[in-house]
Amino acid sequence: MDKLKYYKSLVAGGQTDEQAQAHVDALDEAMDNIVTKDYLDGELIKLASALDSKIFGIDAKMNTIKALGWAMFVAIVLPATKYLFGI
Repeated sequence: MDKLKYYKSLVAGGQTDEQAQAHVDALDEAMDNIVTKDYLDGELIKLASALDSKIFGIDAKMNTIKALGWAMFVAIVLPATKYLFGI
């Protein structure tokens, strides 16, 4: 934003120097809090990356749980089946 151009247009429109400066200062402060599309795009990319990382971690934990489940099956169910049914 061209603050000087905005200031000059306010003065040309009949605002006093003090009023024009107050408008410029208020708008400048408000502009500091405006979120841009580029900012949101960057935040979305960071969020997607974090989500991918979490999903990868969950997937790895699920694979561990599956492996432990099969290990329990082999360690408990198969010997029990052999004992109970003589297989």
